[in-house]
Amino acid sequence: DYASSARGPQGGGLFIWSASTPKSSHNGGTIISPTVPWNGSHGTHEAFLLGTGETVPAGNGCWLRMYKELTSADFGTTGEGSTIDDAPALRAFLNYCISLNAEAKIPAGKFLLNSAIQLTNIDRLTVRGSGSNTTILKRGDNVITASFTEILRFRAKTGGGAKVNVHGLGFDGNARGNPAYFTIHTITGTFQVGETLVGKDVTISEVGVNTLKFNRYLTDTMSGELITGATSGATAIASITDVNPGTVYIESVVGTFQVGESLVGRTAVIATKSATKLTFSSINSSFTGPVTITGATSGATAVVTTKFDAYEWEQSHCMRFDPLLVGDFETAVVSDIQGYDPTADVINFSGGATKTHGDILVSDVVCTLRNRTRSDITVSGSYRSLEIARVKANSVEIELNSYNSDLPNITVLSDIVTVNLDLAAEGSTDATGYPPATLNNIQITKTAFLANFDAIINGCRFALNSHLRFVRGKWSMKNCAFVANDGFTETKLVYYSADGTNPRKLDFSNCEFSMEGTGSLTRYFEDDNSFGSSATTQEAVNFALCVFKGSTIRSAYFRSGKFVFDRCRHEYAGAAILQSTPSAVGITNELTLSGNVITDASGWLYEPPIAFSTGAPIKVWMSGNLSKTLGQLVYFTRYDKIAPPHGAAVGADAVLEFQQIDREFEAG
Repeated sequence: DYASSARGPQGGGLFIWSASTPKSSHNGGTIISPTVPWNGSHGTHEAFLLGTGETVPAGNGCWLRMYKELTSADFGTTGEGSTIDDAPALRAFLNYCISLNAEAKIPAGKFLLNSAIQLTNIDRLTVRGSGSNTTILKRGDNVITASFTEILRFRAKTGGGAKVNVHGLGFDGNARGNPAYFTIHTITGTFQVGETLVGKDVTISEVGVNTLKFNRYLTDTMSGELITGATSGATAIASITDVNPGTVYIESVVGTFQVGESLVGRTAVIATKSATKLTFSSINSSFTGPVTITGATSGATAVVTTKFDAYEWEQSHCMRFDPLLVGDFETAVVSDIQGYDPTADVINFSGGATKTHGDILVSDVVCTLRNRTRSDITVSGSYRSLEIARVKANSVEIELNSYNSDLPNITVLSDIVTVNLDLAAEGSTDATGYPPATLNNIQITKTAFLANFDAIINGCRFALNSHLRFVRGKWSMKNCAFVANDGFTETKLVYYSADGTNPRKLDFSNCEFSMEGTGSLTRYFEDDNSFGSSATTQEAVNFALCVFKGSTIRSAYFRSGKFVFDRCRHEYAGAAILQSTPSAVGITNELTLSGNVITDASGWLYEPPIAFSTGAPIKVWMSGNLSKTLGQLVYFTRYDKIAPPHGAAVGADAVLEFQQIDREFEAG
């Protein structure tokens, strides 16, 4: 009985002897063959679980555990969390539960994992911890390699249809213990642990002879750059980037490099090789890309790239559902999850058009201390339905790769607080249709990107550091707030994509646009292209009962298309709605202004263009609009560009064709 986690794996319990049970059934937890050697130490525990060294492999006779409730402790997990690797015991326990379609209970504790728990052949599996605050799976220090990816990975049985539930787990991704390397050369001065680099959002976590470790990912452009310590003033040239500083990435390969050969003109011996990288047992400190290298024995050549390949970190998720077929997972239910200091995603649903999910439900997730790229929740495989609720995260990313239009891809997001939101059904088009989405009570505090969904967005707050971009799809915003954060550096807050990829529908109802603090923002809405790709797909952009706050920020700027402003409040001290020269062929240009209120004495409702290069004149309907200074509604700069109202003939150079005007101001 090794119940003391300080001494070794836990175990013990009540067993009965079964003379007929084959020794090959030994699993080290519920079935124990007494002829499998084990000295009781943790170092040999994994071999014991695997039945290594069975002295009578063809014999019978095992001890069978008697239990009412089985936990991972019965297979020897300790939950000690500091020095004892619980991965072998936890892996054996979960695989045993998979074999029985049983619930896998993990007790309270912090479970140190120095290798991945990759689970396969799943039909039915429930993994249940004691709570996300008390059952913690922690990645070990310096264990991320090309072979170590997720802490937990799930794969379905052959034929798919797996049902997987995960509840009450915390994940410590331990990015702090798996820092990103950069090799350096031509060093002056001494870098210091804890200092930042000038102009780079990274902090030094460890200083080696020719290496620096950083707290977060580094960009491609850093390789070959001169870097400077912000505190020490030390300088160096950044060279090779990898988990192992003796690794380089290669491209344009000719021939076949050999393990053990040296490189011509360099102190470097190849230790391992693949199609894209070489690992060296020794390496010249001035070795930096892009340069051509040559094998001294094979004569093979390659170019050392300057790219930073962070694949090992980017795929080192905490938990991943990995489908291999359409409908591989029938259901995936995940709740009460905490993620801390992840190297990549906390929860990842991978896949694409041919590797898909059924119904996904994620709820009650909290993620903190993110110093690396990626997202806390990522969904890239298509699905039947997806619901995410009650989440606090750094980033939520629903970005469907190779969208499968045969699946409904019904998406519901609610009660989420996130720094970043990425919602994109890549590959969906007018022809395939756009998958439906509903977003309720989402709070975004930095960035958002919305593409290729048919979405209703209600009661959401977009507090942004950069513009909110729409691409294709259909979007209806109700009771939402759009806020430019203090220090906003762009000129527009809500923006269309390039011409031809604009949304097919865009509505704002009872929404508020504002800016907090100061910044470069000059207009809340901008469409500098044309709404819709043709007259047949074109719908109006609608603003109804919206408030555009502040006397220094224009409500809207646009060129071509149809726009409606209905009962909106404009506080800008100038022309709140500015239309520039229409420039799109085949697009109908229309503007409807009804019931709008201009609150500033220097304000105007609309300033029209004075020319158009292509397309048709702008038809304008106006009714019931009011300005603080009566009569200041349309700011004309060229009266000769106005077609006579009430059905009169339109001149060849007329830009505006009024269909309806506010009668009380007509005479003026």
